[in-house]
Amino acid sequence: MNLFYKKYIYIAVKCGVCALLAFALCFSVFVFSKGEKAKAYVYMDGFTTVGDVTMPFTEYMPGSYFTKNGGPCYCHDNASIDCISSGYGCNCLRIPTIDGERVDLRAVQCIGFARYCFYRLFGVVDHQYNPSAYIDVGSIAAGQVTASSVKNLIAKLKPGAHIRFQLSASQHSVILLNTSETGLTVYHANAGGNGITGDACIVSTRTFTWQEFATWTFRGIVFAHMPLEYPEHLSFSDMPVIEDMETGYYETTSNLNLREGASASTSSLGTVSKGTTLAVTETSGIWGKVIYDGKEGWICLQYAKLVEKEFTEPLLPAEGSGLSVKSGYIYGVGCGNTVSELEEMFVNEDISFENDIDGLVATGTVLKLTVNEEEQYSYFLVVAGDINCDGDVTAADCVELKSHLTGAELLEEAPFAASDVDGNGRISTADYKKLQLALK
Repeated sequence: MNLFYKKYIYIAVKCGVCALLAFALCFSVFVFSKGEKAKAYVYMDGFTTVGDVTMPFTEYMPGSYFTKNGGPCYCHDNASIDCISSGYGCNCLRIPTIDGERVDLRAVQCIGFARYCFYRLFGVVDHQYNPSAYIDVGSIAAGQVTASSVKNLIAKLKPGAHIRFQLSASQHSVILLNTSETGLTVYHANAGGNGITGDACIVSTRTFTWQEFATWTFRGIVFAHMPLEYPEHLSFSDMPVIEDMETGYYETTSNLNLREGASASTSSLGTVSKGTTLAVTETSGIWGKVIYDGKEGWICLQYAKLVEKEFTEPLLPAEGSGLSVKSGYIYGVGCGNTVSELEEMFVNEDISFENDIDGLVATGTVLKLTVNEEEQYSYFLVVAGDINCDGDVTAADCVELKSHLTGAELLEEAPFAASDVDGNGRISTADYKKLQLALK
């Protein structure tokens, strides 16, 4: 398999857990903002998709607050303030705006958040004023709460169920996130959990064994609400979409595996020593693409520190060449260029080509740059209109683009870049029309 197609496989691999923690629970890092950047929390549970909605919600990730101002509830323990009815004396959130509509949850704090989740997932608020919108699957009386009885009740539920139980002086609400043979994970506000210290109206997830949950709810489970109609699609993933980390120069803080792709599940290409400084030219979540010991691969950036943000591409196009280099791709290459012609378009002397077609460069041709006889940087050429990567622009490329636009077969990254015939950064029917005109 040549490097061009390996490139596609690398990009197709979703970001996953860090290599050194692959044996443990999968996780990703989420950093939320409150003024300046706040503490980075480790999210350890996984994401559940119900229908087309995914929990935890982007707007309320673990460590954020379910309040009007995004901070701790300052009226939380003030008995003189009615958090539910107060519009000014409390920053608890009772009436959020969801999809442009103000929704009255008729509650705040933990139960308000649970109703918010229920509405986001199922489109209804499960309060007593709307009894036809949900069903109560069951309850467990005080004294009858055991690991077995809890497991039997929750076996009747699905992710998104609103579970409310009795505490010593009040009650608490949680949303079921997912279950396993050994226990369950809940999503809630107003209490701590996995990696999150308890705070007023703070959002977190919390994982229990069945016995641990029975111990927490031993005073009785008051109800377990489910919607009348449950969305058909349900999936669980430990690979959430997260913000890509910055490119630049990173210094490793531990010995790291150099992986084939942006995931701990891909093969190791070797070990990068602690204290090594590498140029990260591309990122995918917590993973960074590097060249090390002549090999192109990915490292987990959670075990490296950014030492220089500015990154200058080492490959320099000659003045007037019309070429541009960005994030591992070379743009502006014309159809029909030979390898020798392209060599003259760069200032760098120590370059070589792979995967050229009979001496012609095509979309996906690999250009390698050697620096100091050791460091190798790989670039992939993009020839506008050469979508099928055969070195020419023909009606066959129109067929490939049409297939992508209709959704029949989506293009991978380099052919996708070659499809941007008009150069506006988007792929549309305008590119298809321009490509057709170029063939006439």
